[in-house]
Amino acid sequence: TFSIWPSCSWGSFKPGKSYLRANAFYGLPLDIKGYTFIEFYLDENNFGKTTLSKDVVEKVGIMGQAVHGTGFDDIYGLGIKAELPMPEKSFAEVYIAPIWIDGKGKHVEDRNVAGYFATVSLPLDLQLSSFGEVNLAGQSGVQWNYGELSLEKSINKHLSIAYNPALQSEGSLVPSLEHRVTVKYTF
Repeated sequence: TFSIWPSCSWGSFKPGKSYLRANAFYGLPLDIKGYTFIEFYLDENNFGKTTLSKDVVEKVGIMGQAVHGTGFDDIYGLGIKAELPMPEKSFAEVYIAPIWIDGKGKHVEDRNVAGYFATVSLPLDLQLSSFGEVNLAGQSGVQWNYGELSLEKSINKHLSIAYNPALQSEGSLVPSLEHRVTVKYTF
């Protein structure tokens, strides 16, 4: 069965950095889990990722990822992911995707991505979450790619607001912080 839970979010304190992000979480046949996001920028460019995963054994599985958008060649990765044991009302997953090819089937030499996603429910309808990626094969060694933190407050069933700083790449393993506030509407 196919199911989808879309949401949209917006907001950055840096001029010209705000964008509309559409998120979709879905299930596909054969117990394949999917997640796609697309960011629509003010300059009419877009950026997105699609991740498909399937557990092979309990909480450990394979994942494939497509990175797509305007202004660069799409790339496709393959790796493994594992859900970590966590307390109730929390979730964490780590992954590594060492195999990457471009749209012409050529191996991408300088990409070997490791990442994480974690979330915990807090009192007062607050949700704390974070995700991030590092490139283990960056041109100048291990480099931070991108990530986000989010402290989100539900307003009602569909609307929430969050302090949602971006963890931007500075060419090293240490990210810089871009302060943002996000408004999210879930359909």
